[in-house]
Amino acid sequence: MPADLPQGRFNFGMVVGVGGEIFFLTMETILDSCDAVFVDIFLMIRVFDAIDGTVNLVGLRDSGFYHLLPRIGVLKASSEEALVMDVEEVRKWCCVVVTDGKEGCKVFWKDGVMQVSPFAANQVDPTGAGDSFLGGLVAGLVHGLAVPDAALMGNFFGSLTVEHIGLPKFNLRLLQRVRDEFQRRFF
Repeated sequence: MPADLPQGRFNFGMVVGVGGEIFFLTMETILDSCDAVFVDIFLMIRVFDAIDGTVNLVGLRDSGFYHLLPRIGVLKASSEEALVMDVEEVRKWCCVVVTDGKEGCKVFWKDGVMQVSPFAANQVDPTGAGDSFLGGLVAGLVHGLAVPDAALMGNFFGSLTVEHIGLPKFNLRLLQRVRDEFQRRFF
């Protein structure tokens, strides 16, 4: 609920949900209080049937959130979720990043599109890869990376996640791998 949000002005905001728990008034409040907002489309298009609890996806135009697109900085969707929106239309309003598993991701903006390379990974469990991707993407953007480089960072963290059941256990070897990859790709 909007009243539950902290008061003030923020540089960045992130809107991520499972489905139905973030109403458009709450998102409007976040958009009003942040200079840039990153949104996972999942919360906008996922609905639960009130009778049997089944999960369905609705088209983005029919979601109640479509009018907010011009105020969103980056909208993240998986390749499956992207099917319920017209990417060509949405990219006129905001940057769209579509993840595609082992294929990496595509970044769409008003005047272009770019394929961003994946990282090799031995997939054990894909659960959480999209959330890790979005976390890496946003961390990159917050630290001043351009969107394609931040998307590459998101791909990297998504690849780390799929190699584990549950969250990756960060140890010295994994942290060194992160450092080495960042040095190789970003510096």
